[in-house]
Amino acid sequence: MNATPAIARSTTRPGTNKLAAFRPVLAYHCPMKRIAIIGIFLGVLIGGTATADMDVAIKQFEVGNYDAALDELIEHVEAGDPAAQTMAAYIYDFGLVGEPDFELAAALYTLAAVQGDSLAQYFLAGLYFDGLGVEQDYTEAAYWYEQSAAQGDPDAQYYLALMFQSGDGVPADDFVSAEWMRLAADAGDPRAQYEMGINYDFGYGVEQDYGIAAEWYLYAAEQGHDGAQFELAFNYSRGIGVEQSDSEAAFWYSLSADQGNGLAQLAMGKIFDEGRGVPQDFAEGARYYLLAAEQGIAEAQYELAVDYEYGYGVSADMIEAIFWYRQAAEQGHAEAQYNMAVDYSIGDGVAQDLTQGAWWMIQAGMQGHEFAQVSLGFIYRQGEGVSADPLQAYMWLALAAQNWGNETAIEALEDLEATLSTAQIDLAKKLVLQFEAGGFQPTLAPPDPTVNLVPPVADPGIANQDVSRTQAALADLGYSPGPADGIAGAQTQAAIRQFEEDYGLPVTGQVSDELSVALLVARAAEARRPTRGGLVSTNLEIVATGTGFVITDDGHVITNNHVIAGCSAVRVRTGSQQTVDAEVRAAEPDSDLALLMAPDLRVADTAAFRAGRGIRPADDVVVIGYPLFGAELVTSTEAIVTTGAVSALAGPGDDRRIMQITAPVQPGNSGGPLLDGAGNVVGVVVAKLDAILVAEAIGDIPQNVNFAIQG
Repeated sequence: MNATPAIARSTTRPGTNKLAAFRPVLAYHCPMKRIAIIGIFLGVLIGGTATADMDVAIKQFEVGNYDAALDELIEHVEAGDPAAQTMAAYIYDFGLVGEPDFELAAALYTLAAVQGDSLAQYFLAGLYFDGLGVEQDYTEAAYWYEQSAAQGDPDAQYYLALMFQSGDGVPADDFVSAEWMRLAADAGDPRAQYEMGINYDFGYGVEQDYGIAAEWYLYAAEQGHDGAQFELAFNYSRGIGVEQSDSEAAFWYSLSADQGNGLAQLAMGKIFDEGRGVPQDFAEGARYYLLAAEQGIAEAQYELAVDYEYGYGVSADMIEAIFWYRQAAEQGHAEAQYNMAVDYSIGDGVAQDLTQGAWWMIQAGMQGHEFAQVSLGFIYRQGEGVSADPLQAYMWLALAAQNWGNETAIEALEDLEATLSTAQIDLAKKLVLQFEAGGFQPTLAPPDPTVNLVPPVADPGIANQDVSRTQAALADLGYSPGPADGIAGAQTQAAIRQFEEDYGLPVTGQVSDELSVALLVARAAEARRPTRGGLVSTNLEIVATGTGFVITDDGHVITNNHVIAGCSAVRVRTGSQQTVDAEVRAAEPDSDLALLMAPDLRVADTAAFRAGRGIRPADDVVVIGYPLFGAELVTSTEAIVTTGAVSALAGPGDDRRIMQITAPVQPGNSGGPLLDGAGNVVGVVVAKLDAILVAEAIGDIPQNVNFAIQG
């Protein structure tokens, strides 16, 4: 509910270009009232009380010949005819015969208003509200609005209700406001119907009732009120006062969005991203995000940046992603600030700049962003982009530990405390209290935001690990990518294109996640390793257990590499107690993934991978596995299910191959599927942290933190 009345007259006093300054008023006052004025005068004619000259004046007014209308009105104005005075005042008020003359308009409105002319009272109230032609006086404005409202003018009732909302010129009174607003709403004013929806939604002046609120929203929405369409859509999306319906929500959001409502455009972006009530369409989602982003809505700018970073519905473009992250970050969007910090720290889309990275990380940390605060602990401890400061490092880690229970921060804080004196720890704790009281001010000055916007040209001598692995895999399959030097030159690109063509893939010639998966499967098919004599010894000792999941009908299973590393034989056991032999078809120690083949495995269903947009921070996830399975540690022969959420889309050292999760995992969960709310695979759980590559900046392996390889 707005705190101030939404009366649209300009506060610009008479002067140059007054008509242009007055334009916003016309959208609310002019068209409706112009028709009303004509109608009233025509009604007077029908009643037989108007003279022939007045008839001519009305006809001239109706066709837009205002000079001629004024000529015909003069006699009636001088004779004290309130209808003629109101029409003449209106012509001067809205500058229909030149520049607006608010003083003359106010004088003429007053002559008619004191005679009880409702239209004159309404327009005179507007002049008093904005101080146009008269001294600004809210009390006088409210008085004349009330005179007109009492005669049934719905516009006057609407604006009077707004004045009782805000307390301008009258005592603030939600109950009186609601009474006047209801009269205007009953008369069919969509603005008043929308406000009545708000009143019932929040209990302003009426008893709160979501069902009645939805009814008022519907009345206004059907008349095209974009705010009401948005609120009605919101109610349908959550089942507030109406039966929940994603399709109805999408329908009303789309109507509001197409009228330019930025929040509705943001909502439509999310709807198309998630396929709620409409077919999933990332391109449409990005289109709506762009519309809202261009209106300055920070959340839409952030979502659009994510689309550009990961290529959801648009071509992946880190330059464009950085642009929109910055727009959102400069408005205080914490997640965008954190992403800006990460991008500057690793040089993704911009030239690497640890100082700018630290500055953006501070902005996010000051807003309480969990992972920004953890990162700042390491940044200040090691002096990356800032002067090393163990006390500030302590403060940031302590905040993340006590406010979020972040286990990485807890472990790092314990390590840091061991290096500090008691006096230093006391000072650091005072910094924590200062931060919590709102008195902490970071010492790092903001860097020049125009510096390092363009990413540097990659050094051709620096090898890329993804490219190196791709080259090695292609060579194993008999292609000629050149040396595994990590440089995707012409020979490597030609080999990729040949592989893609041979395996029926889209021919791009580029290294990608899709290519890596295809190479893994292709290598598995070529790497059939028979066991000795076709048999596996039954005299085996269990040295490791883990979890895996079946991805094909013919028995392909994905698990962690560290689960099967060093084993002389691998067996797969299902929940139904079926145990079969398996072969390792492919293993990637760097990514900690392994592909097994168990041809005798019989399962009813295979895993389905999430399509389209990837998992996001705060999304719910499910872990399924067999923790502590084997020997005397058996907890259950059935799969154990735990739930949680995605904490971050990066692991230690901002490793984007890893995501951090809150779902509890134990030894034996390794290699199990991480599922989204729909049961689709979004990652592979990693329970042994020694298998995860930790950033050199951290310098230690954090304990009791749960991670999954992004799928």
